[in-house]
Amino acid sequence: MAQDWLAERDFLGDFDPDFRLVSDEIRFEGFRAGRIWHSEGAYSIARSSQVALLIVQIEGEATLHVPMWGEKPKVIGPGDVAVLPGGGPSTFRFAAARPVARYQIEFDLAGLPAPARHELELGMVFSQPAKAYRDAVVATANIALNSTMVGGEAGFADFGLGLRHLTTALLLHALEATAPEHSEDAESLHRAALRVIAMRATDPDFTVEELAQAVGRSPRNLRHIFAQAGSSAKAALTEERVRRARMHAADAEHGRRFADPEIARLAGFRDVRALRRALAQRQGQARADSARSDSPMPTHSH
Repeated sequence: MAQDWLAERDFLGDFDPDFRLVSDEIRFEGFRAGRIWHSEGAYSIARSSQVALLIVQIEGEATLHVPMWGEKPKVIGPGDVAVLPGGGPSTFRFAAARPVARYQIEFDLAGLPAPARHELELGMVFSQPAKAYRDAVVATANIALNSTMVGGEAGFADFGLGLRHLTTALLLHALEATAPEHSEDAESLHRAALRVIAMRATDPDFTVEELAQAVGRSPRNLRHIFAQAGSSAKAALTEERVRRARMHAADAEHGRRFADPEIARLAGFRDVRALRRALAQRQGQARADSARSDSPMPTHSH
């Protein structure tokens, strides 16, 4: 029954006997992707899972009420995207006065750069964001759902990984589109720069000078902005590339086929040597920080 299917996925409610639902679903390692159509109705979405739920509305309008977002429900229509975080106490109320259709993809926000993860941890609704990437996510999910592919086949895990990365790209582009265009304070400019880094880090030709240009500041001013945050633009760019390299290396350890040169390229390094230099520098910095924290406090004579 439709109610049972929804309840198994933390969608709970008292449904009209005439409520109808049509769905299909595919499970990849660590997440599910689904395509859902249902008649008018209302229900709560209680996310007991630790992963977030990404909704791409395809047909019809619905309202999404989340107490932490305020009293006024959010309206989501065709092309809109909603992110519902998991693992929290919040319950999301979903209501549709007419039949609706959507794609939904489970997504672990831990795979995002830290600034993006913090922005999405309470959930968000985007109005028709990043059409090219939204269409790519929907098309890829649709291909998977229409196919006969099954887990364990060659290429199945890689296909799921591709869908996951497309979803990451969609969310990063959606956040970029909602960022303030002319922020002047250092904190806002720092966040804007981190957004750009998250978007452009995989391009090995992307430089700190281009980052400064992207946020409308001089390289000198950008250095000052990052210094106020206790970092540097170059370090932040390298950090994001290292984060991505480690993510791809973890995927490789779980059976995906990524050789070191491919990991370096996917992360935004020119070659393996550049990746290894960055890792060595981070390890050296970590040892230095540990040595400083372990050293006794200096004594002062009077």
